[in-house]
Amino acid sequence: MYRSLKGTMWGLAAISMSTVGLSIGCGEHTPSFSILPAAQTFVQDAEPVNAKVDILWVIDNSGSMATSQANLVNNFQSFIQGFMDRNYDFQMAVTTTDAYRAKPPYNGGTWNYSRSDFRDGANGNFSGVRIITPETEDIMGTFMINANQGIWGHGDERAFESIVTTLGLTPATEDYLRDDAFLAIIILSDEDDFSHDGTNWARDDYNYPGLHSVEQYIDFLDDYTQSSGASRRYNVSAIHILDQECLNEVSYGVQKIAQRVPQLVEATGGINGNLCGDFGVILDAMSQLILQLTTQFYLDREPIVSSIRVIVNGEVVPHVDDNEGPKSGGWSYNSASNSILFHGDYLPPQGAVISVNYDPTSMIF
Repeated sequence: MYRSLKGTMWGLAAISMSTVGLSIGCGEHTPSFSILPAAQTFVQDAEPVNAKVDILWVIDNSGSMATSQANLVNNFQSFIQGFMDRNYDFQMAVTTTDAYRAKPPYNGGTWNYSRSDFRDGANGNFSGVRIITPETEDIMGTFMINANQGIWGHGDERAFESIVTTLGLTPATEDYLRDDAFLAIIILSDEDDFSHDGTNWARDDYNYPGLHSVEQYIDFLDDYTQSSGASRRYNVSAIHILDQECLNEVSYGVQKIAQRVPQLVEATGGINGNLCGDFGVILDAMSQLILQLTTQFYLDREPIVSSIRVIVNGEVVPHVDDNEGPKSGGWSYNSASNSILFHGDYLPPQGAVISVNYDPTSMIF
């Protein structure tokens, strides 16, 4: 599956440079350069923010999850408000940790596509909306219904394989990710992942020989998004049991402190949230991270960091460490991905025009 990244915040290619001295070419977007040492500032062409994010919630619907599902829906506004305030182009869908059971050999050896489709509720309470967008009439109420997956799901939780089944294997959902969107996956579970082939239970057995590796699912998401490493356009976050104190608080005797889920989260740059923590704070942090990554501005040349000047809608944005103004946040430079990140009050809204001036470390094309 090839997903083009050109023409988006992940594929900025146009550069113009200051034209003091000798210049080459003509026209508004023709690259030009000066041979004078005093004129080495690059002005990367202004680009409007085209922030698209596709969000998949993977919700544990086993018998111990009623309270956690309630905490999620009751604090959902902390997550979605930032996207709504900035008019971001988002879509959200829900699946469950037992969606893997859509595959054969379950269901008599045939596919159960309804099980792998996005969920719009459970137990007779359905919204009729499987994918929530800014145009959804009642975003809060619809998500409350969709995310309330009840406690009658299968107790053999396989969050990772359910992601693959939902996103990559069924006609109804495999094209969910848009070509120029960032994919955010959020797992809610009080169990670890024990994805493997077959119908037998392997829960609690980290030494089970058929257990799929975490790397297998990183490879799937790299391929699915056509991105990897520092410039990947996806991350996985999770709200789960992080410590013994939380385990003691919620345990029915079957839950556990996860080992594999945090590995996937850390490998993809997501956030590990504590199931016993403040869901409002956790969801806000996850939202802020996604907002930062969806507005990430990739540079075409390696800059001298001290020379970077960031402008959004004509306003100079301060570096996050040097901001002394009334607004919080600013910009920061990510050397691993050679990109500019925005923080706090300076997160740009949809349609904002960003330009970056900087001195490159080298004049070699």
